[in-house]
Amino acid sequence: MRRMLTPQVRFQGSFDVRRPFDKRKIKWFLLVALIVGGSTYLFLYTSVFAIQTINLQGFDQTNEETVRAQIQSWIDKKTLYLPIRQDILFFRTSAAEAKLANTFPSLVDIQITKQYPNSITVKGTERMPVGVWCLEKECAYYDAGGYRWGRAIASVGVLLTSVTDERPNQTTLDPVFFKAIQTVTSRLPSMGVVLQKIEIPADSFNEFKVYTASGYYLLFALDSNINDQVDVLRIFLDQKKSDPNFHPQQYIDLRLNGRVYFK
Repeated sequence: MRRMLTPQVRFQGSFDVRRPFDKRKIKWFLLVALIVGGSTYLFLYTSVFAIQTINLQGFDQTNEETVRAQIQSWIDKKTLYLPIRQDILFFRTSAAEAKLANTFPSLVDIQITKQYPNSITVKGTERMPVGVWCLEKECAYYDAGGYRWGRAIASVGVLLTSVTDERPNQTTLDPVFFKAIQTVTSRLPSMGVVLQKIEIPADSFNEFKVYTASGYYLLFALDSNINDQVDVLRIFLDQKKSDPNFHPQQYIDLRLNGRVYFK
């Protein structure tokens, strides 16, 4: 007789083997979640790494409280509803420096450094104004490099050189006139000439006037060497020192090379 073979079915304990593996995954997930959540709370919602002190250095002229308030507003601003910038680890110094540079054009250099765990230092180098440059009744300070910023009041005196550009449609400081004026203002004081103000007339193409405390003004022209014109003035004034009748009432004209005219 033919024997009937019953197929044997083997059951593998796959369910029992995988069960402890799933538990390990859950444990690891909970551990990671705990670490991430704890770190987030530690860094963002506690004072362990929070910026608590803002040290300012070099702000002699700019209002310190205004700079401090600007930095504080940057720190307090939230990203995706999270106070990320309050934490010193996530505070971006380069972004804050750029923001201060845009807000305070009177600063020529800004450096922000972190002092862990809770303070930052903001060092500023302010521009030193050498004069006031007025364009169409709008006056601003300018420095030795020709950078013009802020708002100023037109003045006459020796502390700051006052330049008025009366030409229409002038919106920026003219670099060609600036270079010539800087040459004149740097040399005249050593010659005993006290400046009051400088004017670029409305119809001027290449000329400017330097008003002096002696009651007359000097006429300069850009189409000849400015230093040569100043040299001619120095020689002329030296020759006239002993002349009691030398009293210019209106102007000294230096626009022609090697010649001096006065009235």
